[in-house]
Amino acid sequence: MTGETFGGTRIKQKMPEQAEDKIVRNLTEALERLHEDLDRVELWTAALGHFQSPVPEYRQADRYLLPVKSSEIFKR
Repeated sequence: MTGETFGGTRIKQKMPEQAEDKIVRNLTEALERLHEDLDRVELWTAALGHFQSPVPEYRQADRYLLPVKSSEIFKR
């Protein structure tokens, strides 16, 4: 709302309804974009936090290997 002085008396003028709706819509959209940005920041923060820790030591498990024939070893 804006105010005007007329003869020493302050008169309040109401914003047109369309302007109020547009302001509310713009604020709502801005808040939605802010939430999306915060979600992205949270995702990248978690990802970078995991990249800072060292890679666990690799241990080869025999149960996941295919059996090798002894004749194939000597062909190389």
